[in-house]
Amino acid sequence: MCRSGHGEMLRMNVHILRILFFLLVSLTVVSSIRCYECENGVNPACGKYFKAYQFKAKKCGDGSPYFKCALQRQTEPDGWVGIARVCYEMGTLYGLNETDGCREWTNDIGFTALYCFCSTNFCNKGSNSSSSILLHLTSAIGLTYYFLFH
Repeated sequence: MCRSGHGEMLRMNVHILRILFFLLVSLTVVSSIRCYECENGVNPACGKYFKAYQFKAKKCGDGSPYFKCALQRQTEPDGWVGIARVCYEMGTLYGLNETDGCREWTNDIGFTALYCFCSTNFCNKGSNSSSSILLHLTSAIGLTYYFLFH
């Protein structure tokens, strides 16, 4: 009777290890964030009314976790608003809070811009999209259920 219970526990541990391995592989595969890169001074479709279908997102940093998507917005003295969407390497601008969200930053010579950071694929199009996270979470829950109850 004890050996039978030990066998069941061993099978359960193997299932748990499979789940953990799948999650680890999934996180490794999706670690490269994809962001839009453009400037409205070069292409007006990158401006306030962003036309994502005109741009191809770029894979940032070859899997480095030190990248986020960013949107930079600055108003020139003549009233023109410059907008840039980029792969942002963390630590690039000294003193800037790089947590997800938007904030103004001013450098030593008085240049001021609004920076918005986000950490999911294609998120610098202007609206927050968490569909990628939701998809991975749903997949993980489904696989966990399958391995535990089948």
